[in-house]
Formats: sequence, structure tokens, C-alpha cells
Amino acid sequence: MASGHIQTPHEQNPGLHTGYVLCRDAGALVDLLLFRKERIPFNYDTIVLGAAAKIFADLGATMALSPNEIFASTLPGDDGDGYYSDYEKFNRAKESLNIDSVRNITSDDLNNGLVRSRILSLLEKNGVDITSLGTIGPKFDEGGCAGGGWHIDISLRPISFLFSRISNLSDETISVEIAGVQCEEAGIWTLDEWQALDGVGLRFPPMILAKGQTILIPQAVVFEPLDGDSYGCSEYEDTLALEDIEKYSIHGFPASGDRDKYLVMSPTLKLGAVEFSGGTISIHQFDPGLAYAIDRFWMGASCPHLFVKGVGGWRYLGELFAEGNIGEEQVQVFRLQDGDRQARIAEIEFEVTHLASVECDGIELARGHVLNRGDHLDVPLNGGRELMVRGSYVGGRMQPLWSRGRSQQQALLNSYKGHLAEPGDPWVVAQTGPAADGNPLPPRL
Repeated sequence: MASGHIQTPHEQNPGLHTGYVLCRDAGALVDLLLFRKERIPFNYDTIVLGAAAKIFADLGATMALSPNEIFASTLPGDDGDGYYSDYEKFNRAKESLNIDSVRNITSDDLNNGLVRSRILSLLEKNGVDITSLGTIGPKFDEGGCAGGGWHIDISLRPISFLFSRISNLSDETISVEIAGVQCEEAGIWTLDEWQALDGVGLRFPPMILAKGQTILIPQAVVFEPLDGDSYGCSEYEDTLALEDIEKYSIHGFPASGDRDKYLVMSPTLKLGAVEFSGGTISIHQFDPGLAYAIDRFWMGASCPHLFVKGVGGWRYLGELFAEGNIGEEQVQVFRLQDGDRQARIAEIEFEVTHLASVECDGIELARGHVLNRGDHLDVPLNGGRELMVRGSYVGGRMQPLWSRGRSQQQALLNSYKGHLAEPGDPWVVAQTGPAADGNPLPPRL
């Protein structure tokens, strides 16, 4: 809160606190519903079931069984990873599938097998119009550990599960009564439409909350924006400053300013007020702009990044040591351009990079450097023609196997680019080519 990332919550009664929990991971949802509290980064004691509980369980189980399609998937390419080895092959595939540009996924895509998604199939079976929940179209990824190149990308809106949370912060036991509205009609709504929905009035039986106890009540399934910033922080320094707290990291909520882009699926339960001996508390409406994330999803095991600054500005040459196994020493050689004067090797994820040596035209510039998250090494190029980097890296968490992990990796890289460039300093497309002896990253298309 002091840094401005987490805003002060709405005014609360000193004895009773209300708020929201948005679970953004199917595995974490299953852990939460099964009371595997050692895996959950906050305390809770009871889950009160309502209209949204069944869809939470059904959708969460489907997501847990189909993890690779939760956020996005890729139609088969020709390189084993869903990518096409050259643009002509990609263009032929695009034409054969009649996909010229990014468009919304339709029911026909499910019926003819172009898009295979248990998640979308389950939602459509429950009467949900899926056309606003995903896109299909051509896309280019920069590449590296997570793969790269042209591909046909299928992207689904990230799915989250919204709970109300009511906590007794007093030193006494409190009896509470919760009132709300239950909406049984299946549908997709904006946040404002959902909050205006009518339904059946509902009043839960009185519940006893001992000192320090918390109850959770499932409210609704929330679909986050497709174009949201996965890290929530626009500046690299902001993301870096929010340190890993044991196995979690805290950062701003994705696309927190774009509340109009969020969708809510019904059936839902909307809570209105909590009554207790000290009075009545109105439960404020959910606002993603006031939320923050405790995240364990993308915590590293990518690769270190190589940048070169020349006459035209900074160029991003790609990730280092992406071709071999994690921890295996590799050698990569890059051809430089006229006017290149500085190279930077940066470690921006949760991993450790070991640089055995860095050479330019056979002259050693650095040896034996270790880079942890947030570290970088700058070396002068002095008009050299060939840069050689020898080293390895060790990942601290997991690799970006899913598209959401890849997008978070890309968001962090984009933030670092903004951090690195000086005001008015342009970014230019990298034009790299392999040297005769080495293992460089491929040229960009």
C-alpha cells in the first residue's frame, strides 16, 4: 500500500472485514475447495455454497483435466511445437484454414473440430454464448525457451473464480447473517450488467465466526481481458521491486484499469450486506482496479536476454542458452552491425545465469559472472564484428509451458525494454545472422 500498488480498502467496521478473493488457477481452486490450506497463501475456515458453487466445481475440474487449453493453444505447425519453420508454409496453412486475421471463436469452430476445447464445450452445453470468450488467428512470437515463430493461435480469456470473503477481526465471537441475490439465468455479462442483474433474494442462516475466522462464498466466474497486461505493472522497476515472498510474488492486478473489458458468467450469487450485533455492513462491488495478485504461476525458468545498442538504438537479439538443457553450458555467436557499441546480458526472471566468458572478436571482455534476478552485465563492443557468449542458466521455478506463462514472460520482457531504453531511444528489429561456428538464435522473420 505504501508504494501505491495496493490501494486502501473500502471503509470497514473494525470488528468485521469484507472483501474479495479471485482465484486465477484451476489447481489452486481445487486446493481451495478441498481445504488443502498449506497450499493457499491466506487463511480461511469455511466455504458457504450457493448458486455459483456447482459451476465452480464443474469448470474447475474441467480446467484441471485440460491445463494446456485453459488460456490458449496452438494448431499444429511443422516443427513439433506448433510453429512453422518459414512464412510460406505458415501462409499456406493459414489459407487452407481460411484464417486471414484474428477473429472470435464460434460454435462452428467447435463443431467442425477446428477448435477443440473441453472448457468451451462445457460452457456452450450450459447455454453460454462463447463468441466473446476467445479468438483464433495468426500470431508471431519472438521465441526462445518457449518456442517462437509464426503460428495459428487460439486464445481464451483467462478464467478466474470470484469469492466474497468475510473475516472476524475482533477479539470476540460474532454471529453474522448474510443477504444477497441469486441469479440462476445462464449468460455472459459485463461487470456493470452483472451488478445490475435481478434475481431471487437470498438470506443465509446465521453463522458463527470465532475470533480470526474467515468464510468464503463463491460468487461468479470472471473472464479477464484477452489483451490484459499479465503482470499488471507497466514499469519494469515496479515488477522487480515486488519481491518474491517465499513461493509467491505480489503484483498489481492484470489490466486493472480496464474494468469494461471484464466479463462475468452466471449463474451467480451477489452479496449485498452482512448483519451482525455491531450493525450492518454493505458489501462493496467488486472492482479489479482495487485488487492485487498473489501469484505462483510464472516464477521463472526462462533464459537470460541479450540486447545490443548501436546507431539505430537498442536491438533485442533474443534469449541465450535456449537450445540445450537447463544447466548445460552452451556457446552462442552473434554477428554485429556497424556502429554497435554496447551489449547487455540481463537476467529478469527467477533464475541464475552463469557466464563463463564473453568475447568480442576473440578478445575476452568478461569471465565468471553470476547474474541473479534483476542483475545485468554490460560490455563494450568497440566496433567489433562478432560476439561470443559461453554459459548456462539454472531455473528457479518452472518453464512457461502454457500460453499464459508465455504471455507473462513477454509482458516482463516488454517492461524491461521500456526500462532499458532512454527517452526517445528507438527499438529496431533485430537483424541477426549465424556465424560460421556457433549456436546462435535464428534470424527473426
